[in-house]
Amino acid sequence: MRQKIKLILEVISLWILCICIFLFGSYGFGFSVELLLSVVITGNLVTLILIVSESIFESE
Repeated sequence: MRQKIKLILEVISLWILCICIFLFGSYGFGFSVELLLSVVITGNLVTLILIVSESIFESE
């Protein structure tokens, strides 16, 4: 249970980081859909990798 909470907190913090990078990037270079999509895709990939690695550790 503690591992799940830790994982959720990691995912949330990574998403906040991605959103911050997007906001600073769009503020400096103008809003672009490509930048938003890349942030969303990166966030989803990181979330997926964390979930997969967590399930691998749990199965051991």
